[in-house]
Amino acid sequence: MENKFYSIFTDIGKTQLVNATALGLKLNISKIKIGDGGDDNGAETNPKETDTDIVRGRWEGPINDLKKHPKNDKWLVTETIIPDTVGNFYITEFGLYDDQDNLIVIGKYPKTYKPTLEEGSASSSYIKVILELANTDTVQLKVDPTVMLASKEYVDQELTLHKQQPNPHPEYLRNKEKATDDEINAGLNDKKYITPLKLKSNFKKLLGLYKSNQTEINKGDEDNKFVTPKKISWGFAVELGNNGYIKFPSWLSGLIIQWGEGTAGQSGDYTVIFPISFPNHCSQIVGIHEGTGCAAVLEVFKTKTKSSVTLRSLNHLNQPGAWGLNWIAIGY
Repeated sequence: MENKFYSIFTDIGKTQLVNATALGLKLNISKIKIGDGGDDNGAETNPKETDTDIVRGRWEGPINDLKKHPKNDKWLVTETIIPDTVGNFYITEFGLYDDQDNLIVIGKYPKTYKPTLEEGSASSSYIKVILELANTDTVQLKVDPTVMLASKEYVDQELTLHKQQPNPHPEYLRNKEKATDDEINAGLNDKKYITPLKLKSNFKKLLGLYKSNQTEINKGDEDNKFVTPKKISWGFAVELGNNGYIKFPSWLSGLIIQWGEGTAGQSGDYTVIFPISFPNHCSQIVGIHEGTGCAAVLEVFKTKTKSSVTLRSLNHLNQPGAWGLNWIAIGY
C-alpha cells in the first residue's frame, strides 16, 4: 500500500547530506516550517525532490529534539511543539531547514486544524517526523536553546534518568545532620557534615595533640608527633668571629663550643673571658701559642670556671713569655 503521508529529502538536502558524509561533517537541522498547502481550508500537497520551500508557511520554529529511534538505528526522529498561542490554520505540510535556510526535507502531513484560545479551544501541537538515513550520526540539531520547548515524552524520559542517578545533585547536602565533636574525633561517620568553624576548631585541637613539647623533643623517644621550627631551634645560638661560640639546643644535650684568641703578658698569663658563660660546666679547654717565639707549654694556670680561665705560656726553659695564643673550650 502506497504511503499517503510521507517525507523526502530534497535535491538540496541530498547534496548536503552526501557532502557531509564524504567530508566527515555535520548537516545542521535548525528549524521546521508548518504550512497549509496554500489554502485557508488546508490543501493537500505532493512534495517533490525539486522543491525549495513549502507551499505556504503558517508557522516556523525550532526543532526541540533530534534523536535516533530506540528500535531502529537507521531512523532519525525530529520533534517540535507548536505553542498554544499559535493557531487558526490547518496543517498539511512541513519542511525541515538547515542553518543556511535551505530546505532539506519536505513532507506531507495529515490534515489537522490548529485552534487558538479565542476560538474556545487552545492546545499545543506535537509534531514528530521520522527520517530514514544510512548514517544518522551525520545529521545534528542546531538551534537556539532559549526558544525550545520540551515535549512531555522528553521531560518524562529525562526525569526518569535523573531519578536513576545515585546523587543527581552533588551541590546539595543529602544529609542535613551536623557531626558532633565526639563523632569528628572518632572519624567513623561519613554521613554527617562538618562546618568550617568546627573543622578549624578541631584541627587546632589535633595540632595541639600531635605537637611535641620541649621535654619530648629532648628525650627523642616518640615517633608519632611533629616538631615545629621554633622547638627545633629552641636554645640554638651562634656567634662567628675570632672570638665566638656555638650553642646547641637542649635536645642535642645543650653542648657549647667556644673559641678565641689573645696575647699573654710578660708574666705569660692570659685570662680568658668566655663569650658566654657555660650554664653547667666547662669540661675541656685546649690552646696553642701563635707567634715566632717558642712556647713549650700552654697550661691552665688556675682553676677554670663557668665564665673564665687563666692560661700561662712557658718556653722550653720554663720561662714565661708574651706570646699570642688561640684556645677552644667545650662545656654545657
